[in-house]
Amino acid sequence: MALTYGIDISGQRARDFRPEDFDRFDLVFAMASDVIRDMRSIAGNRFNPKKTGLLMDLVYPGEERDVPDPWYGPEAGYHEVFRMIDEACEHLVSQHTHGRQAVAETKNRG
Repeated sequence: MALTYGIDISGQRARDFRPEDFDRFDLVFAMASDVIRDMRSIAGNRFNPKKTGLLMDLVYPGEERDVPDPWYGPEAGYHEVFRMIDEACEHLVSQHTHGRQAVAETKNRG
């Protein structure tokens, strides 16, 4: 599916979430709220709510929208989910880029 959009993910593999992921990564996004509950359970006292969020909160803050699972539906569902994830990722990149630009501008002024 991703290759349809020019993205080769053939080398990627899924893996289980681990408590040490909160040490390894700055942010950990889940596609659905039940996954965040599972992450909380797995991580125990290492769970970090400041590093955790629903992916769609990047697009719809505070609405707690899940990314739907297209598995049992028609192919069009996969295209819609790709669009949703792409939009959320664009928001993440935009937020991160603006933050870096603001830091750089502050350093250049000082």
